[in-house]
Amino acid sequence: MANARVTGIVLPGMPELPEVEALMRRLRPRLEGRRLVSTRILHPRPCRPSIPADLEPLLQDRLLLRLHRRAKYLVFHWEPKPGLPTTLLVHLGMTGSLVFSETKPLPGRHDVASLEWDHGHLIFEDPRRFGVFTCDGSALARLGPEPLSTDFTPRTLARLGSSRQPIKVRLMDPAMVSGIGNIYASELLHRAGISPRRRSDRIREAEWPVLYDAIRQVLEEAIARNVRAYDAGISPYYHEAGTRGTWSDDASPFLVYDREEEPCARCAAMIRRCEQAGRSTYWCPGCQR
Repeated sequence: MANARVTGIVLPGMPELPEVEALMRRLRPRLEGRRLVSTRILHPRPCRPSIPADLEPLLQDRLLLRLHRRAKYLVFHWEPKPGLPTTLLVHLGMTGSLVFSETKPLPGRHDVASLEWDHGHLIFEDPRRFGVFTCDGSALARLGPEPLSTDFTPRTLARLGSSRQPIKVRLMDPAMVSGIGNIYASELLHRAGISPRRRSDRIREAEWPVLYDAIRQVLEEAIARNVRAYDAGISPYYHEAGTRGTWSDDASPFLVYDREEEPCARCAAMIRRCEQAGRSTYWCPGCQR
């Protein structure tokens, strides 16, 4: 896509695990096994504590062996070179996006980094500069299990029950479960019929497998939805000239998130909203106990 910035569907809130996973799947066949020629960093904030002068030389003439997702991070694994880091971490923050173009796109005012490959360009945009662009992989060591991995089980999930914290707050702790964000935490708790305000230590033994299934179902459905959007030529989490589109009411895939005072699709009770840990929580008092 030459010199184009394509507007697509943008979810309210920030990119979460399903959006990052879908983006990774979109980029992986384009980048794995290809060589990064050079990198130009245009804004230093996402690189902190590093500075562009330190990072740019590390991201030149590097062969990408593997691209994968860990929690909400995109992780680039480079061919080893003596004295150089082998990973690059990119976190999209609240408004970030990565766009690949076979030809050099026109500069954008929100561009953070421009990565020139042997077959095209990868642009990291981040209007609010809350993203991360770093070769320091230490953040990965602090993350809990992946909710879609084979080592995440109902028994693993039940460990969250050792806390008096509300279950939604507990689910969003990346040290407990990595990658579950605000939007999907509300959705999966609705799927499981569990109130987000219930204390974690009051989740019954029989409810943990139900919650586990809800986590897997909601995240996998959201990944598939985002992949279909890419296949249809729409880029979730893409913006043009600083504007952000949103799902229309009719197109929204969410049953409770951002639907305060609307009837629940399952029981018709009015959806409520409250704040937990500084984030909006949506739930149905009729079918979530």
